[in-house]
Formats: sequence, C-alpha cells, structure tokens
Amino acid sequence: YQNPYDIQSDFSPGDIDIRNSFSVGAVYSLPQSTERFRRLTSGWQVTAIVQGRTGSPVNLGWSENNPFTGSLRPDCNFGVPTRVANYHLPGPQYNVAAFSAPAGNFGTCPRNYVRGPGFIQPDLGLVKNTKLGDRLTWEFRGEFFDIVNHPNFSNPGSTVNGFSFGTSYATVGNLVGLGTSRQVQLSTKLIF
Repeated sequence: YQNPYDIQSDFSPGDIDIRNSFSVGAVYSLPQSTERFRRLTSGWQVTAIVQGRTGSPVNLGWSENNPFTGSLRPDCNFGVPTRVANYHLPGPQYNVAAFSAPAGNFGTCPRNYVRGPGFIQPDLGLVKNTKLGDRLTWEFRGEFFDIVNHPNFSNPGSTVNGFSFGTSYATVGNLVGLGTSRQVQLSTKLIF
C-alpha cells in the first residue's frame, strides 16, 4: 500500500487485469484431387490460431532520492490526456504533462492508472497425413508461430521522472509459442 492508513485509496484494477481477450482457432481439411495423385494430394490440413488482448495495467511511480519515503505515486493532472498525441510503439506512450511530483506525502494517481500496449499473435500450421497401411499413418507437421513477425512490446517504464518513462524497451515473450518472434517448428510422427 502507498498509505497503510488509507488502503481504500489503493482500490483499482489488479495487476493481471486483462479487459478484453480474443482467441480463435480453425482447422481446414483441404479437398483431395484426382485418383492418380491421391497419396500426394490427400490428407492436407491448414490450422490457424489468432490470439489478441488489450494491455495490462501499469502502476506509475515517482522516484525520490530519500530512502525513508519508500515508493511514491505521482500526482495526476486530471483533465490532461494520459496518452501522447503521436502515440506509437515502442516510443513515447504516456504524456509526461499528465503527471507531476507528489505535492504531499502520497501521490494522487490511483494504482494501475494507465495501461500498457496490447498483444496480437497469428500462428499458422500445415499438416500432411499419409496412410502407409490400414493401421499406420505418417504425419508431417510445420508450425509457424507469429507468422507476420509482429513485435509485441511489454509494458513501458513506469517511473514518471525516470529516463525510460512511457517507452517499451523489451518485447513480451517466451522461447517458443505465445509471445515469441517468428519461429518455425517442423515435426513428424508415426500413428499406429
């Protein structure tokens, strides 16, 4: 809490509050062509997953060179837009004029007052199933994560009087899967 004697002032959205989330998946089996090329043209599937969400909350802070004050929030200049007019990623996302140094012991900005950038990732897959007998099928699969190689930036710097305020310097990410840069994964298996 910013002020342990006024915990009501910390009432706000939670740190993991995602207001809107979207996810859709599809599988389409391609039709087979003539009998002559049946083994080559049958068993193809295209898969797709698109995931998107709005940004997560960002808790703003104000840095003081006083070790006894602890973590402070800035004062909000209500009525001034929090987003900059020329908003773009990863550059400046918040309007510095919307915030100022805390006038008292505690800042007036609520906890998690602004939101970070959203997230979107389309994934694509291509699958080929080939029957090798009555009980044996060979599957070859190619999966393409973040097929358009769209960067998804993490929350920007949140210390209003800090050098990184409002700018994202990193991307959301894991090594494989959700949040990665474009990656290709190939696999094969026998199904019996």
